[in-house]
Amino acid sequence: MIGFSRRRLRLPDWAGTLIVFGFLCSTHLQAKIIQIEAGPNLAYRAQAILDQAQPGDIIELPSGDFLMEQELAVAVDSVTLRGQGPDQTILRYDERTGGPEGIIVTADHVVIEDLAVIDHPGDGIKSIGVDGITIRRTRVEWTKQADPNNGAYGLYPVLSSNVLLEDNTIIGASDAGIYVGQSSHIIVRRNLAEYNVAGIEIENSIYADVYENETRYNTGGIIIFDLPNLISKGGKAARVYRNLIHRNNTKNFAPDGNSVALVPQGTGMIIMANDDVEVFENEFSHHNTVSIAIVSYHVTESVIDDPRYDALPEKIFIHHNRFRKAGRFPLIGGNQLGLVVGIHAFPFKVPHIVYDGIGKTDGNGGFLDADLQGDQRICLANNDWDGHQRERFANYNLHKASLFNLLPGKVERNIVDYECELERLPPVTLASRPSLPEQAPQPDPELVNAICEQGLTGDTVNWQAFRYDCPELAHYNLFVDPSDPSNEARQPGLLYTLSTPLFSDYAIKDRFVFLPPGTQANYRSNGLLEFPVGTILVKSFGYEQSSVHRVLETRLLIRRDSGWRALVYQWDAAGERALVTYGGAPIEVELDSGPAAEKSFTYQIPHLQRCTSCHLENQPIGPKAKWLNFTPDDERLPPINQLVNWQKHKLLAVSDEELQDAPRMAVWDDPNSGSIDDRARAYLDINCAHCHNPSGAANSSGLFLASEQPYGIQFGICKPPIAAGRGSGGILFDIFPGKPESSILFQRLKSTQVAAKMPEIDKSIVHQEGLELLDAWIRQLPGTCAE
Repeated sequence: MIGFSRRRLRLPDWAGTLIVFGFLCSTHLQAKIIQIEAGPNLAYRAQAILDQAQPGDIIELPSGDFLMEQELAVAVDSVTLRGQGPDQTILRYDERTGGPEGIIVTADHVVIEDLAVIDHPGDGIKSIGVDGITIRRTRVEWTKQADPNNGAYGLYPVLSSNVLLEDNTIIGASDAGIYVGQSSHIIVRRNLAEYNVAGIEIENSIYADVYENETRYNTGGIIIFDLPNLISKGGKAARVYRNLIHRNNTKNFAPDGNSVALVPQGTGMIIMANDDVEVFENEFSHHNTVSIAIVSYHVTESVIDDPRYDALPEKIFIHHNRFRKAGRFPLIGGNQLGLVVGIHAFPFKVPHIVYDGIGKTDGNGGFLDADLQGDQRICLANNDWDGHQRERFANYNLHKASLFNLLPGKVERNIVDYECELERLPPVTLASRPSLPEQAPQPDPELVNAICEQGLTGDTVNWQAFRYDCPELAHYNLFVDPSDPSNEARQPGLLYTLSTPLFSDYAIKDRFVFLPPGTQANYRSNGLLEFPVGTILVKSFGYEQSSVHRVLETRLLIRRDSGWRALVYQWDAAGERALVTYGGAPIEVELDSGPAAEKSFTYQIPHLQRCTSCHLENQPIGPKAKWLNFTPDDERLPPINQLVNWQKHKLLAVSDEELQDAPRMAVWDDPNSGSIDDRARAYLDINCAHCHNPSGAANSSGLFLASEQPYGIQFGICKPPIAAGRGSGGILFDIFPGKPESSILFQRLKSTQVAAKMPEIDKSIVHQEGLELLDAWIRQLPGTCAE
C-alpha cells in the first residue's frame, strides 16, 4: 500500500494548472492531491489538470451536477480520478459532447472512483491498452430505459490487463453494462447491472473472475463469448460464481448489426465459443427463455473467415447452482434463436440449460456432432433444480435442424451423459500496483522562463527552447511575423503539404518542418521519415472569414530526447498571441465562403490527450514518403516533387535511386493521379488508418484500413461490426460491395453524432466531397455479402 502524507488545496476556476505538493513516503516522490472547485467549464479545467498530472497524483472532482462539454482523458500512469460519490459527483453528457466516451483511460495503474457518468451518447468509462485499471463505486446510467439510442457500454476495458471492476452500478446500456473485451486477468465483483441489453460481457478474454454481482432486468444477464477476426481470441478460463442472476426479461433494444442483438429476451447466461468456463454457486431465477445457453459461434454464422478461430465451447463445468423458474415464455421478443429454443422444447418448458450440440464443419456445408470427450466435455454436477427432470438440460443438436424454417432437430434430454466433473479453475490474481518511480528532476522555472523569453528577440529559431513547454508560441521564434504562422518561416523552416490530407471540418492547414542546423531526416520508404532530436513540426488551423484568414490554433510536435511531445497553442481573438492550452477549448465559427459556406459550428481545440488518440506516442502521421512524393498545386510551393525539394534544402538524406523508387499515393480528388480504388484507399488511409491498424487506437475492432491492407474481411469487406454500439446504425457489415447505404463505414463518415461519427474526434461537419468519392468507390466494388 502506498501511503501519503498530504495536504489539500481547493483550486479556483482560473487556476487550471495550479498544483500543491504532498509527500509520498514509500518512494520519496512528491505526490499531489488536487481538489477542483465546482463551477462552469469543469470538463476543460479538469482536463488541464489531468494533462499535466504526475504519477501518484489524485485529482478530486467536486460535488455537483455538471454538464460536460467534452470527455475526461487520463493518460498519465498511476493517477486517481476521484469524485465525492456516485450520487454526489454527477458528470452529465448529451449529444453535443465532444469525444466518444465520458472518461477514457490510456495509462497504466489508473483508478476511477466515486462518480457518475450520465447519458453519454457513446460509452461511459473506457480503458484501452492498459495494464492496471480499477473502476470502483461509479454509476453509469442512461436515464431513458430500453432506448436503442442509449450509449453502447457502461464500463468498457478493452485490450487491458489486471482489470478490477467493483461496486459499480450500470443502467440502460444498449449493448452491455459491463463489457471486458480482449483482456486478461480480470475481476468483476459486487456490481449491479440492470436494464441493459447484456448485464455483463466477457469477450475474447482470459483469466476472469465474475462474482457476487447482481444482474437483473436486462435482456441477458451474463455473456461469456469469443469472436473471430480480432487481434485477441481464444477466450478461456472464466469463473462465474456467487452471482444473483434473475428476471433478465427486458426486450432486446440493441441496434441491429450488433452481436448482442441476437441475445434472446429472457436469458440468464450465454456461453458462446468460449473454453474452460466454470459456473458455480449462482442463483438463476425467473428467466422467460433459458437460464443458461451453451452455443457454438456457428449458431449465428455458418461460414467463418478466420482459420485460427475455434467456434466450439469446450470444457464447461456447471455445478452447485440453484435454478428456479425458467423457460415458460420463450417466444416473447421474437428473437429467432429464442423462437427455435421455444419450438424445440414443445411440449415441455425450455430446460434451464440448453446446448446447441453443433460441432466442426463436415466439409460439405454442414456440421458434425460436437462429441466432446475427456476434459473437453460439458459437465453438470450437484445443481439444485426445480421442475421436471426433462426441464433441466437438453442438447438440441441444432445442426440437424434448420434455424431458418424452424424444423426441429433431434433433441436429447438425457442429463446422465453430462453428469461429470472437471478440474476446478484457480482464482484470478491481479498484479499489485507498482511503486512509483523517482520523479525526474524538474528544470529551474527561472531558467526555463529565461530560455523561452530569448525567442522574443533575435532573428533565428530559438533552438534551446525545444526541450520545454513554452507558454507562448512566439517563444520558439519560428516565424518572421510572430502573429502569422501561415506565412514566412524563419530558416531553415520549410512549408510542405500532403498529397491527400486529413479532413478537419474544412479547416485550412499550414504545415512547416524545422530541423536543427546541420541535421537531416533519414529517408524511409515505409512509415514515418526518421527525424532528428530537435525537430519541430508545425500545423496551424484556420478559416477564411470575411476575406481574412483567421488562425484558430497551432499545434507542435517536437522531437525530444524522450520522444515526441505534442503542444497546442490557441490564438486570441485578435490573432496576435497564441498561448499554450492543455485542457482544450471550444470556438464558435461561422463560415461565409468555401465549400462549407453558411455553416455555423463549434470548432474544438483538442486537449493534449486527444492528440494521442490519433498520434500513437505522439508520432506524426503525415510526413511519410508516400504522402510527400508528389508535385503540389500550390502557388506558395515550388512546382517540384516535395521529396526532391526536401533533398534540395538538405532536410532529407535520400539518394536519387531511393527517390526513383519512392512509394506514391493517389491524390484523393484528382482522377488523373490514380483509379477510383487508388484514390479511395488513399482517403481511408490518411483519415482512418492511423487508428484502424494493428497498433492503433481502434485495433480492437479488427478493421484495418491502411492502403497496404489487402482486400478481405479485415479491410471491412462483409465484416460484421465489433463493439460498434449505435455506430452500426442497424447495418450488418462494415463495407457491403455495391451498397454504400448498407455499409457501416460509409454511414459513420456521413454522421456527426457523437456515438456514430468517424473519425470520432473533433468532427462537426461532414466532408461531402469525400463521401461522394467513397459512394462511387463502394458502388463499383465486386461481390456481395450474405445477408
